[in-house]
Amino acid sequence: MKNVEPKIVYLLVLMVYQYSYSQSQQLPPPNIVWISWEDVGPHLGAYGDEYANTPNMDRLADEGFTYLNAYSNYPVCAPARATIIIGQYASSFGGQFMRVRAIPGQDVKLFPEFLRKAGYYCTNDVKTDYQMEFDPDVVWDEIASGARWDGRAPGQPFFSVINFGTTHEGRSRTENVSWVREIEKALKGKRHDPKQAPVPPYFPDNEIVRENIALYYANMTYTDSISNLVLERLEKEGLAENTIVMFWGDHGWGLPRGKRWPYQSGLRVPLIIKVPQKYREAMLGSRNYQPGDKIGELVSFVDFAPTILSLAGIEIPDYMQGKAFLGSQAKEPRKYVYGGRGRMDETYDCMRTVIDDNYLYMRNYMWHLPYAQTVRSMERQAILQEWRRLHKEGKLNKAQNTFFQYPKPVEELYDLKNDPHQIYNLAGEKRYQKTLERFREENKNHMLSIHDVGLITEQELDMMRWEDGKWPKTTTPQADNNYRNYWNGDVEVSLSCSTPGASLVWKYKDSDNWQLYTQKIVLGPNDILQAKAHRLGFYTSDIAEFQPGFETVKIKDEINYVPWQEKVRENNLIERLVELKELDLEGSAALDKYYDYLNDEAGSIRYWSTVGIRLLNKNEREKEKAKETFYSLLEDPSPIVRTEAAYGLCEMGDFQAGIPVFKEILKHRQESVRLYAMNQLDKMGKKAEMVLPFSKIPMGTASHYSHRIMIRIYKRLGIDPHELEYATPAQIGDIQGVYNTIVLDNLWDYGFEE
Repeated sequence: MKNVEPKIVYLLVLMVYQYSYSQSQQLPPPNIVWISWEDVGPHLGAYGDEYANTPNMDRLADEGFTYLNAYSNYPVCAPARATIIIGQYASSFGGQFMRVRAIPGQDVKLFPEFLRKAGYYCTNDVKTDYQMEFDPDVVWDEIASGARWDGRAPGQPFFSVINFGTTHEGRSRTENVSWVREIEKALKGKRHDPKQAPVPPYFPDNEIVRENIALYYANMTYTDSISNLVLERLEKEGLAENTIVMFWGDHGWGLPRGKRWPYQSGLRVPLIIKVPQKYREAMLGSRNYQPGDKIGELVSFVDFAPTILSLAGIEIPDYMQGKAFLGSQAKEPRKYVYGGRGRMDETYDCMRTVIDDNYLYMRNYMWHLPYAQTVRSMERQAILQEWRRLHKEGKLNKAQNTFFQYPKPVEELYDLKNDPHQIYNLAGEKRYQKTLERFREENKNHMLSIHDVGLITEQELDMMRWEDGKWPKTTTPQADNNYRNYWNGDVEVSLSCSTPGASLVWKYKDSDNWQLYTQKIVLGPNDILQAKAHRLGFYTSDIAEFQPGFETVKIKDEINYVPWQEKVRENNLIERLVELKELDLEGSAALDKYYDYLNDEAGSIRYWSTVGIRLLNKNEREKEKAKETFYSLLEDPSPIVRTEAAYGLCEMGDFQAGIPVFKEILKHRQESVRLYAMNQLDKMGKKAEMVLPFSKIPMGTASHYSHRIMIRIYKRLGIDPHELEYATPAQIGDIQGVYNTIVLDNLWDYGFEE
């Protein structure tokens, strides 16, 4: 007997799903299409931007609803998309740093898995950036460039994500001459006039800046035209009347002080949703929106996953932290949205933002660092290079100079109605103190409610996740074929996996299509079943094979994994860190209080205490006490505390004590430990020469974050990659590409004389 083909299996699931859906809604489940653009703010005609030329998305807005207050929760792609895909804030599961390997809770799934289980055909073209290990065969029916809904069974609903990278930060570099020419050709010479470009008040206003902004808008015009091909296809295939379309940008615009900064310029995004007429009553409920409406409701990316499940008629799991704003499970509108920033590429910072209809509040937990730290990708923007040049020459006004303020204020508060670009910080004005206190308390309560791990050092968080240095792997699935035998020799097989929270997929050996395991599988005598299991954040298991009549081999590959979340919660670490960082608000008066935390068992507590002591000692007595404290901390069990103490000693002029610690730390097996040390060395200017020679650079890693700084230090010291005795020709080529794009004219005065 030939077994049921995958598409027929889908149809069986779909028939059950459509029946249950139609019983309550009298409608087939809707198709859902996402059109996402990278690195764009709400700079479209639909949002009143007269410089924009986006006729197709503007038309979508006329046919749908335009959300005026939609926000990414993080101002860079990976943490933002990690938040979207599971419906939890990235900082609640350790995904707030750029490019990490997070491990969510064991019950967490990437939300398309719920759609697949409900009968949807799910595709992704082609962006992920989920900040965690995941198996695409569990999440997507197809993930590839150009993936659409072609492979679905007849009548099967689909969810398709279509991402456009033609607006990405890298495409907005005017130095990218070949791309500029390609855009001009595609737009047939109808470029945006740089002289008419809208220049925000925090930028200098000159030809270089305007050219850069004009290119950003040209990219949007081009992307608008190719995005329309998706809409045209839906119409041509007769799918538009059954398809909900969502258009959104993955964070603010990809220009300096936009991308990477949790102001509105980095967090506010376009969001346009078109719901076909037949679904409006069921999907909108009390939100009786009409086509063309401009919606003032606050929504953010953490709300996307529960909203999609609500639109599809699927129960929203309890672990999701977002609120559905459409569909049968829609909640009341938000009062606040929340944003944040962790490490951006090679450079550390820690910010949290709270926004309501009228104000934006920002808390700078690393207030001692400049806004405009060096991030290689950002430094390649013509705007930033020009901005830095004019700052150095003293040719900026007060609003333009704010970006170079150092140190930063601990708190920032902005009136969004009267200050849409967040230029005038109201945190120090007496008449706004009650508002400031309200937002301060809201930020604190939110961090505690979501178990925000942003104040745990990346290094300590890494140790909690994989203490032995080995990433956990999902155990291999097992089969039980004793459930039921058919008269013709077929058997029913059950699959299981001992890893809590694992999902299973299966296929016949002669098939290419993996199916989610949702019910027992029928196997014929000659069929061979293949199965694998995946727990989100772990490596995927080995593939197991089963065949009727052959003994199933029991595989013993159990893991002994203790969820890192338990380690965080068992000693109230987040609560204690938030309490400790309240000392920032006391300024220099808090110096002695930091010493009280130095004996804490948590490395992150000792780290922030060390930072506080290093920053606040002013007179000779305080400096001497700090110095003696730092000597004792050179033996601290936490490498990050040792690094900070060593930096403090170098800052006080004792390089003899501090430099050996850096040399040792740079040999540490953890990349995050080495990266923090490289950040501190970078602040030491040419004094970093005392640490040379650096360890060898592994092949193919010159663009990795710690190596970006390493190469920047080489360039500052005038060391050409060809002078590195240990580098092979291939390595030199790998390094040279980074070396040639390093901008050095941005070194801050951290107190180290050249």
